[in-house]
Amino acid sequence: MLLKLAAVALAVPVAGAATVAATGVVLVDVREHKANGQHLVIPVPMLPLRVLAGLVPHGAIPLQNHHHRMDEDARQAMRAGSQVLQALAASPDGELVRAEERDQTVVVAKEDGHITVHVRSPREQVDVNVPLELAQSVLEDAQDGMIDPSAILGALARTGRGKLVEVHADDADVSIRVM
Repeated sequence: MLLKLAAVALAVPVAGAATVAATGVVLVDVREHKANGQHLVIPVPMLPLRVLAGLVPHGAIPLQNHHHRMDEDARQAMRAGSQVLQALAASPDGELVRAEERDQTVVVAKEDGHITVHVRSPREQVDVNVPLELAQSVLEDAQDGMIDPSAILGALARTGRGKLVEVHADDADVSIRVM
């Protein structure tokens, strides 16, 4: 009997851990550099985020309202952006854009199925990694003038494992990753 109780007691956290592992976790890590600075590590399981996103009325957020309609130019730009992302997905990895000014460099590249943006300056370093599949999903979803947060989170859970944002600055470091 005691063994059955122990098995049941152990099954609940194991099932919870398996659910979190299967659906993913967004990990936000913030570290201040000052004396006695804060270090916050905030794990946010994707499952509750997806449940909350599913509660958005009609499952979508409008990019337009009764005062402002999404015009045909915006729709064409989204379609063109989607085509660009499809072409990028089929192309080899490499640097797409480099901008250098005095003490700052910005590089946009395609690396391992991601669009990456790297900003370097004496005071900060910023790295952003957006999975191409996620960007494509958002653009395709938005072409009808609506954004579905649940679909975005689903795409993020499928494609976004790894670092999304990393910032190293004089006063703090910030990292956002999906695990």
